[in-house]
Amino acid sequence: MSKPVSRNQSARGADQTSLFGASSEAAPERTETPGDPIGGHKVNGHKIVVIDGHALAFRSYFAIRELSNSRGRRTNAVYGFLRSLLRILKEEGEHDATVVTFDAPAKTFRHEQYEDYKAGRAPMPEDLPEQIRTIKRLVELLGLHRSEVPGLEADDLFGTIATRAAAAGYQVEIVTSDRDAYQLVSERVCVRGLDKRERFGPAEVIEKYGVSVAQWVDYRALTGDSSDNIPGAKGIGPVSAAKLLQRYGSLDHILANLDAIEPKS
Repeated sequence: MSKPVSRNQSARGADQTSLFGASSEAAPERTETPGDPIGGHKVNGHKIVVIDGHALAFRSYFAIRELSNSRGRRTNAVYGFLRSLLRILKEEGEHDATVVTFDAPAKTFRHEQYEDYKAGRAPMPEDLPEQIRTIKRLVELLGLHRSEVPGLEADDLFGTIATRAAAAGYQVEIVTSDRDAYQLVSERVCVRGLDKRERFGPAEVIEKYGVSVAQWVDYRALTGDSSDNIPGAKGIGPVSAAKLLQRYGSLDHILANLDAIEPKS
């Protein structure tokens, strides 16, 4: 399990607080230099685990049903979250800090840019918000860092934290079910699922999906994301998207060569 880190414990603790502190600023752009694929500092031998707490809370709620305490309060999400969290921490072994990120209870900038963002999703169950508040308190009582910023989602936060931590020299493990996180993968950042210990680095992304990490955003733009109600290119699925990117390299080059692309018969 990770070591609890207080805000005044040490210089390293202060550095970690600056990495994990709530901020609506975007992560700095990744700059690559020879011998240093992330840019910034050299690898410092320390590891940070960043967990998508919001996704884990939802998954726990629906995985365990009809569980209440003696006062009749629903506890299924709390129990499932805590059980999964302790398992994840055990599997991760020794590391320097754990950050758990959550969605804030408000609309995000994405809703302003695209009004149909996440349209069609069922509303949050009535008994879940209270359990999420309990979960957030438990995260703090365990001595872990909790991150939540109005206007941003949990994945915005773990993306920013992972990018900043990697640039500062940390190895970073992101624990999430969100495949958009693959765009963050590098020699210093890997992604694993909430349930599975299978880890995705640059080689694993290419092996499974046929595209590189640098092409992941274009791949998702072509295929879309039904879970967020984001449409992709009509008639293009994962296989076709991978083949197009393998041939043309990027979405910009695909668009520049539309006349040369043969439609599927």
